Amino acid sequence: MRKIDCIIIHCSASDNLTHDSFKAIYELHISPKKEKFLWGNYHTTGKGFTDIGYHFIVCHDGSIYIGRPIEKIGAHCKGQNGNSIGICLTGNKIFSEKQFQSAIKLCKLLITLLGLKKIDVIGHRMFNNNKTCPNFDVTEKIGRYL
Repeated sequence: MRKIDCIIIHCSASDNLTHDSFKAIYELHISPKKEKFLWGNYHTTGKGFTDIGYHFIVCHDGSIYIGRPIEKIGAHCKGQNGNSIGICLTGNKIFSEKQFQSAIKLCKLLITLLGLKKIDVIGHRMFNNNKTCPNFDVTEKIGRYL
């Protein structure tokens, strides 16, 4: 098992309900880089990954989907993938209480399994000043309940 020392929280950057699914994010991640997408309010291209980049997806209804196995390095935070778990909440500015409750339960479980602390649950933007992801305060919405 690889050494994991943090859990990085992301958002999917789309409030479009058709993007509120594991399948939508998976397709964006595995599509060729030349394939174009309208993702939320953004024009983007496929990522060209061999698998989804996140380890877990949490949808608006609170459902948790397993993405990349935690034993495998993710593709979600440049420079931090080797030592982290990536959790993505679907949404950009709109998130549900069910999502936050599920994310809290998932983080509690991972903290216990991996021997981490609540301070090890970090928003993506903490690693890149040019990002706003996950577009909510991780300490306020998740961290204080761990």
